[in-house]
Amino acid sequence: ESSSSALANAKRLKDSKTIFLGNIDWKLSKRVLRRACDALYGKVSSIRLQKPKNSLDPATGEKINNSGFAHVTFDTIEIAEKAVRMNGEELLGRKATVDWA
Repeated sequence: ESSSSALANAKRLKDSKTIFLGNIDWKLSKRVLRRACDALYGKVSSIRLQKPKNSLDPATGEKINNSGFAHVTFDTIEIAEKAVRMNGEELLGRKATVDWA
């Protein structure tokens, strides 16, 4: 990768308000996740939950609301940076994976 494209990528990441949020409970709804992210990180502007292929867990028969990850967009870059710095901390009982989207 050339240094100019690496710089462009770093700038894109730095200017982004959107993060990848992984290792979330499959049963979480968008509403519950939004409230938790608002409380832990800061004001959320939108959440995109990855929909599961099957709506029921084949092992337990429980309803599945997501595929274990989401993309969260915050109101400011500073809030997104805070969230990324909190990678590995607990969110709703699970160790969250947080990175730039």
